[in-house]
Amino acid sequence: MAGPLSLHRVEECTFYVDVFLLLFIMQWLTCPWLIFLSLHQSQNHNHKHPRHGAGASTEPELINEETPTADPEQNPRIAKLVHAEEAATQNGGCVLRLAGLYTLERGAHGFWLKDAENPKDVAGRPDGLINLLHYDDAAGAAMAALKAGSKVVQGRTFLISDAHPTTRQEICESAMKAKLFQGRKMPKFLGSDTDPIGKLYDGTVSETTLNWKPKYKSFDDFMMANSWW
Repeated sequence: MAGPLSLHRVEECTFYVDVFLLLFIMQWLTCPWLIFLSLHQSQNHNHKHPRHGAGASTEPELINEETPTADPEQNPRIAKLVHAEEAATQNGGCVLRLAGLYTLERGAHGFWLKDAENPKDVAGRPDGLINLLHYDDAAGAAMAALKAGSKVVQGRTFLISDAHPTTRQEICESAMKAKLFQGRKMPKFLGSDTDPIGKLYDGTVSETTLNWKPKYKSFDDFMMANSWW
């Protein structure tokens, strides 16, 4: 069973423990191949950037299953992740690249809005895009890959998101619709118009191949569903 070599947040560890225990048991019982869950939450570092300078902020970069990753030799921060993905696909496994994970309490919104009176400053432009995925949907995609079987997924890389990229400001606005964050103050955004606006994840091929759809269609829909409890 393969797992990420680097986890950046405590809450992500909880997700991986739960999912990997489940996958470990199921794989030993049912299939001889492996799934590598690749967390692509640091979205400014994992893929090549064809545009640079002021032009990088004018429109989002489209990312799909075939988008090349950044050169690990030039990007040591992600080298272990890229090499782990290669090890998985070259040895009969598959890779699920996950967008930014969240639950009601966990995720960027939870960090930014944790303090009711003093929200954390946000290191990015307010209209910068973040691709998102609920923890439950990440687990569901992994289960869908197991169900699809090795003949379908072996050696392939999939891109898993809810297909609704959300701006940093929209993330805060949506989170404040949930009862847990109602009344919180909007944080200060430190980015400028010259910063990259972000990426648009297109996982259409992955959804079709895995016969999978996210339970939570968007971050806003999830927060609206939690607005009264």
